[in-house]
Amino acid sequence: RFQLSVLVSVVGSESTGIERVFRSQLRRPLGGGQGIVAQDRWFRIHVSNETMHRRVSASDPDGLAGEFELTLSVEARFSERWGDESEAIHELGQRTFSTTRRFAANRHSVLASEAEQSALATEMRRELASRILEWLIYLRDHRSSRTTAPTQEISVE
Repeated sequence: RFQLSVLVSVVGSESTGIERVFRSQLRRPLGGGQGIVAQDRWFRIHVSNETMHRRVSASDPDGLAGEFELTLSVEARFSERWGDESEAIHELGQRTFSTTRRFAANRHSVLASEAEQSALATEMRRELASRILEWLIYLRDHRSSRTTAPTQEISVE
């Protein structure tokens, strides 16, 4: 059984939410299997440009906002490093991840709508973090510059 050794860097003050999600996601195993442990292999995920958009997706009979659509997207750049700091980093690619949710507007309580939006945003960040980590596992298995299994440690910067 092995796990990935991952460094995550998050850019921008708006990204603190997804950074917390990555910290909790990386406390659990990311992939299992048998293999040789490579003590000098690290993967890096550089997460940036977290953007959230909200738009009215449906109106109620009075013509007011009845339903909102919330879209969250982040960019992730993947790389792996073998050996010590002096060894070159191998870029594995960049990709934008996004997810969308709908929620009903509460005309009687703005706070309730804001609380629902906040809860949805947290759920969406969890989903994106999971998808980013799943993509990293795919890259590890299919596009890695070497074929040795990943290290046993998990760390977050």
